[in-house]
Amino acid sequence: MEKEQCYNLGSVSKVQGINGKLILRLEVDFPEEYSKLESVYIEKNRKLIPFFIEEITILPKGFARVKFEDVDSDEIAQTLVKGQLYLPIEQLPELKADQFYYHEIVGFKVIDSEIGNIGIVIEYLEIPANPQLLVDFKGHEILVPISSHFYKGIDKKKEEIYVTLPPGLVEVNIG
Repeated sequence: MEKEQCYNLGSVSKVQGINGKLILRLEVDFPEEYSKLESVYIEKNRKLIPFFIEEITILPKGFARVKFEDVDSDEIAQTLVKGQLYLPIEQLPELKADQFYYHEIVGFKVIDSEIGNIGIVIEYLEIPANPQLLVDFKGHEILVPISSHFYKGIDKKKEEIYVTLPPGLVEVNIG
C-alpha cells in the first residue's frame, strides 16, 4: 500500500500497561466509527506496514486502546510509538452531500456569492476555530475562511465550493 492511496488516521501515542497494548490518537471527527477496525497501516522507515487488531476500545477525547496481533511485549510496542496511522482512502465513511474530506477538495473552484470564481483550492488548513482554504487567486496565494459563517455549500460533481466572504477580504490577502 502506498501512502498516496491512504489517509492519515492519527498516530500511536504511547504504550499502555503490559502485553504490548497501545494508546492511539485518532485525529478524526467521529472516533466511534472506528470501533470495529480490523487493521491499520503504521509508517515505519517510510514504509506502510499492516498491523492487524486483536481488540480495540474507543476512549474519550479521540483516543483508542488497541492490541495488535504479534505485538506481545512493551519493548515491541515501544517501537511503534509516534508512528503515523493510515487507512486506505476507500475505507473512509460516506459523507452527506454538503460535507467533504479535506483531501478531496484540493483542485476545487471557490465561488463567492459577490465576486464569483475566486480561484482553485491548493490546500485545506486545519486551524482550530478558524479553518482556511489556501486558494490560488490569479497567481497569488490567499486564505479563504471556511467556517460556517462563510461556507455556503459544495457541489462535488461540479467541483465547486460556495462561500460568501466579507467585503475586501480578497484585496487584503493580495495587498
